[in-house]
Order: sequence, then structure tokens, then C-alpha cells
Amino acid sequence: MRLIKLSIITLIVSFYGCRTQNMLSSVDSELWKEDSIGCLGKRQNIYYHIIQEENDFLKKSVQEIEKVFGFPNEKQVFEEGLMYYYYVEAGIQCAEWFNRKSDTADVEVLFIFFEKGQTTEVGGMKP
Repeated sequence: MRLIKLSIITLIVSFYGCRTQNMLSSVDSELWKEDSIGCLGKRQNIYYHIIQEENDFLKKSVQEIEKVFGFPNEKQVFEEGLMYYYYVEAGIQCAEWFNRKSDTADVEVLFIFFEKGQTTEVGGMKP
């Protein structure tokens, strides 16, 4: 009887553990990272998927997001939390003279907002 209970608990934990882990696996992480600043046009289809399935990306840690999307193209720190920005399309950031520290890319971005180390909002912005 004890063995059966242990087996059932193990099965439940592994099912939910895999389910949680796989929520971010719908993103082609390698393809996203290959287009590190959005100049190759590889991020747009992934971006539209993320926007449609934004709830799958909530309550994820900074580390989980960085593992899937890589480091952000820009980030801002607020009193309430942290905002990551990822370029989605080609724009001024693709020019050789573009300086991330002083220039602003005026392109569509995926934003991910973190509060207390977890995502609370995921969306898109186009200036």
C-alpha cells in the first residue's frame, strides 16, 4: 500500500514538474537567440506566439526567461521591478553605427516585467 502511494505521488509530481518546465519549450529558443537584435526577421513569428500565449510566460523567474530568450536588448529598473525589452524587428539597431548605450531603437519590442523576481506582465510595444 505504501509503495502504491509513493508511486502515485511520484507520478503526480513528475507530471506537473514536466508540465511547468515545458511551458516555455514552445519557444524556439535557439532561433530567437540567433536573431539577437531582431535584424534577421526570425523573431516575429515567435513574438506573435508569445503574445497569444502570454499566460504561459507569467510567474517565471528571471533565470527561466534568460535561459529561453537570452539577455535582453535593453532593460530598465523601476522601484516596482525590472523590465526586459527584446527587439522583434529590424530597425536602427541593425546599423553598424548604432550604440546601445546612447541610441534608442524605435522598433517593436517584446517586454517582460518582473516583480519580486517573477514575470507579472508580458506584452508587445510598437512606438
